[in-house]
This record gives sequence, structure tokens and C-alpha cells, in this order.
Amino acid sequence: MLVRPRLPRATPLRRSRRRLDGAKGTPVLGVGHRSRPAIAVQRECAATVCTGYRYVTENKSLKRRVRERMSKTGERYTSARRQLLAKSDPPVLPVTSHEPPHGPTSNTLTEWFAVLDEWGARDRRHAEIARWLGAEKGVPPWWTQDITVRYERHIGRRVVGQRVDSTFSATGTKTIAVAPDVARAAWTDENVRRRWLPDVRLIQRPNRARAAARFDVNDGEGRLIVSFDPRGDERTMVAIEHEKLTDQAQTKRWSALWRERLKALKEMLEHGI
Repeated sequence: MLVRPRLPRATPLRRSRRRLDGAKGTPVLGVGHRSRPAIAVQRECAATVCTGYRYVTENKSLKRRVRERMSKTGERYTSARRQLLAKSDPPVLPVTSHEPPHGPTSNTLTEWFAVLDEWGARDRRHAEIARWLGAEKGVPPWWTQDITVRYERHIGRRVVGQRVDSTFSATGTKTIAVAPDVARAAWTDENVRRRWLPDVRLIQRPNRARAAARFDVNDGEGRLIVSFDPRGDERTMVAIEHEKLTDQAQTKRWSALWRERLKALKEMLEHGI
């Protein structure tokens, strides 16, 4: 009897998983284009993802900060957002010969300064510069403020700590082991306030939010916003912002005074001193 040898089964042909050019859907990461190697496509996709993620994250962070300010100060969304953008004060980075692109943009800071000079930004206001960067150059919203602030420092129009309206502000915080209502009463009750802040005259302004209090200072020495943020059981972070100061010297003087007075407030509330 003749036995036929068993032949291996032929492997069926499999269709390529690649998508045809023009087909719907996104190509698989790593699959090259006909005119470019796969690594080039991969790097381009990664850069796009990183830029988009950074932009979305910054927008989420800004919205969160706006809502936090609204809850503390009682401001509307537009006002709170405007105040946060106006106070955006990023540190100045040194400009080197190997300067990287600034944020999600394709230009370095030096190149942005040249672009703004050519456009005539030296003779234009802050808001106009920021709008132009967004509308004509496609710069994301937060970065329009960032580039504008840095440009104004570059041409000597403002210094560190100076706001868009040319005023300055002093800030300070102190965490105190009392409930928020107790901390707030130490500011709004004149008899209590006189015990730890005897030499400063505060006139309380109308305010809708219980988590904040607003005052005029010494009949024309700026405005004070005080917020009371709960930090666990019987702990409150008191944060102050003294706005509308005229120069750096006045800002330095008030910053030192508020550091001292916040320390006195903490000692009075926690130890009865």
C-alpha cells in the first residue's frame, strides 16, 4: 500500500493592516508615509500631542483658578479671569544663543520681540498687543499675555511685580488654627481688628462672598482683598492682596507690614496674645 506523505498546510494570505491613502480613520502610529520614514511621522505626532496637551492643561488650570477666585471674592467669571490674566507675572528667562521656542509657539522670545517691534508694538497698549498676537499670529490665550508682559519688560515699560494698569500689589498668606468664621471676624469686627492692627484704617466694602472681605486702606492707599480658605479641621489659610499701590517702595513697605501683622493675628487667635 502506497502512503502519501503529508504536506504542511499552506498558510492563508493575510490582508495588510495598513490603511489606504485617503481612507477614513487615523493611521497607526509608526506606519510611515510614502515620502517619509515612520520615525519622522512618529516624532511629528508626539510633538503635536505634547503641544495640544500642554495647551488644554493650561486652559483647565486657568479655569480652575478663575472659579477659585470667584468663590473667594464674589466676582463674576469675566472679572475674575481678567484679574488673573492681568496679574500673570512669569519669571524672566535668560536669552541665550541656543534659546528654545517659547511655549507652544514656533518662535523664540527674541524672535517674538523682533516681530512685535516690526509691527510697532512699542507705541501700542498691552491689551492691543495681546489681541494682535492671538488674532494675527495664532498664539494661545495665556501665552499672548505671557509674551506681552515679557515684551513690555524688554522695552522698559514695566518692572517685575507691576500690573497692566501700572500699579503694584503686595501679597501675603498665613495659616491659622481657627475656623474660617473666626478668622473673618478678626478682620470685619473693628474692636477685634484694633487689637492686632491698630495703626491701619480699613473701610469695609460691600462683598457677596462669605469666604472673602474687601477694604479700602487708609483713605487712598489702595484696596485690600482678604480670603479665608478652610484647611481641614479648625484651620484656615488667610491670604491678602493689597492692590492699587503706586510704586515699588510703597509695595515693599506694605509687604513688610502685612508679614508682621499676619504673624500678630496668628498669635492673637491661637494663643490669645
